[in-house]
Amino acid sequence: MRGRTPLYMVDSIPQSTPLRDGKRSGYTIDPAFVDRVEVVYGANAIQGVGATGGVINYVTVAAPESGDWLNRISLELTTDDFKKNGFHYKASALTATKLGLFDFVLGATFDKRDLYYDGKGRPVGVDTTQGDTMDTQAWNIFAKLGFDLDEDQRLEFMANIFEQEGDGDYVVVPGSIAAGIPATSVKGVPPGDPTYNDARNFALTYRHSNLVGGVLTLQGFYYDFYALYGGDTFPVFQDPSIAPVGTLFDQSALSSEKYGAKLTYAREDT
Repeated sequence: MRGRTPLYMVDSIPQSTPLRDGKRSGYTIDPAFVDRVEVVYGANAIQGVGATGGVINYVTVAAPESGDWLNRISLELTTDDFKKNGFHYKASALTATKLGLFDFVLGATFDKRDLYYDGKGRPVGVDTTQGDTMDTQAWNIFAKLGFDLDEDQRLEFMANIFEQEGDGDYVVVPGSIAAGIPATSVKGVPPGDPTYNDARNFALTYRHSNLVGGVLTLQGFYYDFYALYGGDTFPVFQDPSIAPVGTLFDQSALSSEKYGAKLTYAREDT
């Protein structure tokens, strides 16, 4: 509603960076480890951290309650228009099971992407300033360890380390709206260092599923995020007191660190 920014979360850990909305909060975990996505519409202050446009919570994969093994191995090859630099590769592996009172989920992914092409076979213009998913490689390590203290109480630890880095192999060729020509990409080295994301999530959660007829959840979390954006000699950032006009190179980064605790109690039919 009204273009407000949602709060992104991974297992209730806030991923958004409202002090500088860098537009990278929705991609801090590989979809291979996401079991479902919860969407809460409308602004709310329950979670804090700028949920003016609702909440999007990525709920990660859990171990089977039955004690069976969950094993997934995936090798993917996709292509855009069968161009030699339009092939993308991905490998992922995940294993999970429950052993008595103990359960675990372990997984890893690697994803390498080259150029994207449009329906007419033209390479899509790469965004070397804000960052892009094409011309990148990413890896993700995920772990979730759980222990049932008794039939009602549970302790769970989750760790997720995600990194995506641009290869810096292409530069954009500007298009023309008046002429109906889209921006495209050609081989080249963009100025500065390639863009990248580095996200690290850790959480320890205690849950009591039958406390005075309700559910008590206590979670402590830590989140460390760093994002590098593309640089250039932007006219708006030139300062002759620092360097001659047209030579001052600017490349910005976003560094965000969060830690905290949440205490929740929910009871139906109160």
